[in-house]
Amino acid sequence: MIAHVAGILDSTQNNQLVIDVNGVGYEVLVSSNVLSNMPPKGEFIKVFTYQMVREDDLKLFGFFSLEEKEIFTSLLSVSGIGGKTALSIISAIDKNRLINALVTGDITTLTSLPGIGKKTAERLVVELKDKLGAGSTVNLTQMATSQNTQDAISALQKLGYNSREISKALTSIEAEIKTESKIEDIIKLALKYL
Repeated sequence: MIAHVAGILDSTQNNQLVIDVNGVGYEVLVSSNVLSNMPPKGEFIKVFTYQMVREDDLKLFGFFSLEEKEIFTSLLSVSGIGGKTALSIISAIDKNRLINALVTGDITTLTSLPGIGKKTAERLVVELKDKLGAGSTVNLTQMATSQNTQDAISALQKLGYNSREISKALTSIEAEIKTESKIEDIIKLALKYL
């Protein structure tokens, strides 16, 4: 298994890039998020990879973070979701919105994603709800962009709100939270939603 590829960025096109590692060019399929954050050609780059082997096909998918790779592999575990569909899902929606949609069973959001019909959306919710988000404080911590947000999450938990409710509230007010937001302001915004 190829865990990561590190080398010189040789070329990019559509949703793939070629990384030159000591004279060998590795073609890596990536999300639009990764593609939009590429350094200039000729610069050093490292991507975490997932190697997919099928009877007649070998593909390498690349990610900037292990978290994005984990979401991708979780999507692949759902029947009917292949590599290209999983990659297009990651490209089409922010990870926090995806996790929130899975946790809350938001079929409307999921069916708006490319390649996802109602039955597949329902299957995603059933199979990934607990795996990616439900009551996980890890996901809340990942949502916390600052120490103040983390402190606000702790305060809301002490007030009796569960992780699912807090996650949903934070996703809803995400645009209003800034890294310099005070704890009290974050709590007030969240409480308005809750």
